[in-house]
Amino acid sequence: EIIDEFSKRDPRIKGYTTDPEKRLSKHGKMNALLQLIPHAKGKYLLATDADTVHATHSVAHTVAMMEKHNLDIMSGLPTQLNKSYRTGMNTAAMMFANTMIPHFLLYKLQIPSLAFAIGQYIMMKREAYYEVGGYEKVTNKVVDDIGIIRLFVKNKKKYAFVNLSDDVACYMYESFSESFKGIERSIVGLFPVSLWIVIPLAIAVFFLLSIAWAPLAIL
Repeated sequence: EIIDEFSKRDPRIKGYTTDPEKRLSKHGKMNALLQLIPHAKGKYLLATDADTVHATHSVAHTVAMMEKHNLDIMSGLPTQLNKSYRTGMNTAAMMFANTMIPHFLLYKLQIPSLAFAIGQYIMMKREAYYEVGGYEKVTNKVVDDIGIIRLFVKNKKKYAFVNLSDDVACYMYESFSESFKGIERSIVGLFPVSLWIVIPLAIAVFFLLSIAWAPLAIL
């Protein structure tokens, strides 16, 4: 209904729905992207979550950044909303870990294995998307946002990860248990699963969660 209302105001806006009989991926979001992206005809594609709240200037701002820096794909860190204190602590641990990533250096080096994204907001040039093969190439990836951005960088497409806190807000997790599953999923998606890396990662996760939950010890 919301899309229909906007389409009445602007004929460029059109709403499409997925075909329930057509399964291009076992993951709901990935299936929707694979079915609906072919309908897009503009210069840019924006993949975002259903519960993401956008400021009125968000798309204009990110398109301006794409144009200014000649980017093929970009993602960023939105404002993270939380429905409970405990969920917020786990989200804070993940966001704290993100601050340790030298994004400015990765922007300069453009190393595929280190490229990072958050699926709540990913903007891509449509032409570049089809040149690299799109989401069809990453349907087997545990984390599709990391998969698509690393696919772009692997194919010599320019990317950046930026601050989107004034542009976008979103609930990363709905519940406390879901936040733990999200941490596990992100780790598996970011790093190769092997014994030599699991142990230091487990220590790092424990350390980050300890920092996030430390205030509770005072209370």
